[in-house]
Amino acid sequence: VKKNGDIFYAHVYSQITQYGNNKARLDFAVDVNSKLKADQKNRELNTLIKEQKEQLDSILSSINDAIWSRRADTYELIYGNSAYYRLYGFTPGETEPDKNLDMESIHPNDREYFYKAINEVKTKGKTELVYSYMNKDGIMKTLKANATYIKGKKGRKTP
Repeated sequence: VKKNGDIFYAHVYSQITQYGNNKARLDFAVDVNSKLKADQKNRELNTLIKEQKEQLDSILSSINDAIWSRRADTYELIYGNSAYYRLYGFTPGETEPDKNLDMESIHPNDREYFYKAINEVKTKGKTELVYSYMNKDGIMKTLKANATYIKGKKGRKTP
């Protein structure tokens, strides 16, 4: 407790020692108040982020339009809502072994067009494209996509 009555947290260390011919105790206190309060605030913020992520996931899962995000450099899937997985006919677990599973499902005649559109979105910031792909069940489908380039972690852009 401070002189003014405020309570603060401290780590107190105490050691019995010998000082000359007398027994003595060496006490040492370290103020950890700021660190503990920062740790508590971080826990509260992490809980809030987790709750908001769950809310956002719930909202995105209820949308019938397919929404997904990929890394711009590797095309690795970062996020796909449930409509995205229905569109391609696979589950999230099925995409783990092969990060390019849906990229390879693009009809061979549309792949060059698709990759040109990817380059366009990288230079212009967004694009719209229509391409054919084959879902997991072998059914050919046509997809109209709006792609937008947004900044990701460390200022890198991700489509």
